[in-house]
Amino acid sequence: MKKVILFSRNDLVNLYGGIGQHLIGAINIVHLAYSKEEEQILRERYNVVDIINFKGEISQLIGQEQIDLDLIHQIDQLIIDQTNNRFCLNSCIQSDRTFANMDYNEILILVQVYYKFWNNLIEKLRFDCLLHEPVALFFLQIASVICKKHGAEYLTQIQVFGETKYNWIFVSADSGFSIEMPKALAEIDSSDEDKHKRAEKFLDNFRKDFELILPELASKDRNSGTANVFGFWLKIIKTIAKHIFNKRENKQEGSDPENALERYLSRNKSRLSDRLKNLWDEQFYLRYDNFDPNKDYYYYPMHMEPEAVVLYWGDGIYKNQIKLIENIAAQLPPNSFLYVKVHPIVKEERHFIDYKRVRAIPNVKLLGSAVSGKLIISQCKGLLTINGTSGFEAVLLNKPVYVFGNSFYDLSNRVFKIKNIRDLREVLYQNHNQVLKDDESLYRFVLAYLQISHPGYTAYYSNYRELLKIGHNKNVEEVSIGIKEYFT
Repeated sequence: MKKVILFSRNDLVNLYGGIGQHLIGAINIVHLAYSKEEEQILRERYNVVDIINFKGEISQLIGQEQIDLDLIHQIDQLIIDQTNNRFCLNSCIQSDRTFANMDYNEILILVQVYYKFWNNLIEKLRFDCLLHEPVALFFLQIASVICKKHGAEYLTQIQVFGETKYNWIFVSADSGFSIEMPKALAEIDSSDEDKHKRAEKFLDNFRKDFELILPELASKDRNSGTANVFGFWLKIIKTIAKHIFNKRENKQEGSDPENALERYLSRNKSRLSDRLKNLWDEQFYLRYDNFDPNKDYYYYPMHMEPEAVVLYWGDGIYKNQIKLIENIAAQLPPNSFLYVKVHPIVKEERHFIDYKRVRAIPNVKLLGSAVSGKLIISQCKGLLTINGTSGFEAVLLNKPVYVFGNSFYDLSNRVFKIKNIRDLREVLYQNHNQVLKDDESLYRFVLAYLQISHPGYTAYYSNYRELLKIGHNKNVEEVSIGIKEYFT
């Protein structure tokens, strides 16, 4: 029987608490709670008895910790080896936004403590898999590195398009690569008529309209000519109220190094004047361009920040999306434009100056989130992305995809991996007039993808599930079936 650690942090506690109940007897489940809050929910709501408290364990370890340079060098080499040279210790540190403005020695202490925690845990429990959200912070990346060292998996579930309303697949939490896709592709026989029809049906269903995907989660464009003024002032009031609430809540958090994440959140939410000015500028000064499908154009959909795809799945290189956009625009063929679309889900408000910089680039047009991404893709010369799901949409719409990071659709022959921005111009020029059509390779890729996808909703972040009106009990039962299939 496989031993799987379910690491509950924030809203994931409800997903993992629920599926843990359905997997009893099929998988050996170990519950790891991020803090006392998640531990309490697991005990009271899901009747879990044995729980490891992550922050509690870290607090005990950190008290007596001193910097050990030999251990630091050992950790550095381990990261280099286990990430195949994608990262070293310092690039990991730079990718963790919670380490910003922390003392370097404090960071090294935390590095050692996180390493010791995960190394001790896997040596003690000998688990087969850690299941959690994508790597977005160092304490998760070092978990991934140590899992690889010991032959365990660190997996995450991401929402994808499928044959039911909500679907998910397993990917490597460290890179976003689908670990099941190579085997699935090797085993697919697309010459089977029924399978061929299945692929065609999936593609037809995906292409039947160009409506926004999950419009319930999309933020509204704030242009002074179209935005509701009452809605704007309501946003201002909510921002102030949330600031006051968070300030009170964060006073309860200590200043110890193990509270780095909480201190980051506190700092980020304390700049009330900056946030209000940003909202004002976006409302009254930001202008979006009109979408013209008749232009010769490429498409770059902006990624949500902070997010794993920008920080870790992009190998820590593409943290500055604005600079990446400038570099892409500079490589385009003459008389070609780059449409840049604002991400429909805003996790943290982007600075207004970023949008000004984008609009200042002569061959770039800035689009609001209300424009359908699928519509933009349908007429583009190619899509450029670090590794977002829009790249997968482009694959299904027969468009070349230029990927700077790592993604679950890497194995499609529609995807071109760009390792260096200086290599982009040559491949863009080569493919500029290329027209892709449905072929055997696309059908094989689609069938392999459908084989590894599972029904259910796993994006238990913020209040997304509530906004989509997804029933919790039925959903966790459905998700549990896919997990059981994978591990048994």
